[in-house]
Amino acid sequence: MKVRNKINLDELKGTMYFMSDLHLGHKNILAYDHRPFETVEEMDESILSELGKIGPGDIVVDLGDMFWEMKSERCKEILDSIKPKAFYKCVGNHDKDTFYFGMQATLAKCFTQLSDIIDFRITCGGKNYKVTCCHYPILDWNHKFRGGIMVHGHTHGTVDEYNNSKPDLRIDVGYHSEITSSYGSFLVPFPVILDRLYQKTGGMEFYDWAQNKYRDKAENEEAEEWTESDTE
Repeated sequence: MKVRNKINLDELKGTMYFMSDLHLGHKNILAYDHRPFETVEEMDESILSELGKIGPGDIVVDLGDMFWEMKSERCKEILDSIKPKAFYKCVGNHDKDTFYFGMQATLAKCFTQLSDIIDFRITCGGKNYKVTCCHYPILDWNHKFRGGIMVHGHTHGTVDEYNNSKPDLRIDVGYHSEITSSYGSFLVPFPVILDRLYQKTGGMEFYDWAQNKYRDKAENEEAEEWTESDTE
């Protein structure tokens, strides 16, 4: 399978951020997520302030549910204020009406790519990583048995313990997840994701980890090697 989104962070003059489940405008999320705000306006102001840190050299991957029943005009105003080098979005369950129906579909033009699932090949620290992004935590994904990473949202941290207990290189980057809480921001840089997963493998490279953990399944997969043609 060809992966067209090839990103070299070693050459990027910026940061690649992952985020999910911001729920801008969602009053009930304050209680559901135990967010430390008195009002939804206070929460939105805090989130927008953090989004303001995104620079023109950065790449952003939103894993879904950025807005909650917000008017399309306000959504576009917020999206237009974020001007990264590239802006990818995986569609969340609360994004369907916002991005797929009626005049609101024009919001899709704010993104480099809008899809249910997005695959990346990311070079970082001289190493290549295969990354699959989806709003939902899926059980199987491209290159899982060859060290591929699965980044998701949706669960608001409720599957962190499950993810940690399994050999899968799967991680929740949602607003209320373990990694965002420990990092101190819902904007999670890719190296932070790598650090967390390398802690899981004890420093073992992801390909070797997957080959060890999924030996039988890996041996049954058709051999695939990354070449320049994979990204064309």
